[in-house]
Amino acid sequence: MSQSKWNKPIKQYETKIKKYDTEIKELSLKQKNLTKRLRGLKRLESGNNIHLIRGEKYDRLKILWLGKGYWFHLPKPKGDEGVVDDGVVSKITSKFMDDILSGKI
Repeated sequence: MSQSKWNKPIKQYETKIKKYDTEIKELSLKQKNLTKRLRGLKRLESGNNIHLIRGEKYDRLKILWLGKGYWFHLPKPKGDEGVVDDGVVSKITSKFMDDILSGKI
């Protein structure tokens, strides 16, 4: 029997398999990135990657996102012994998370 009549279908299967292999690799990389972002969002939501650093002139808010630190300067209020309002911190944090979800960051 001649094997040449099967060479073409076999090569078609090989090309399809190669195509699916590359597609699987791309999708698994995308899944890895998305799970990393989800984990980071959950940590932000729970407050684990949010740090308030107190200074003499002003306070700073540091948000860690995917291995990078984002700094926000908070003016020190005159009254209340210079205590930063939690509402300001929550506004900045919620806006930062909105920017992440919208794709700006």
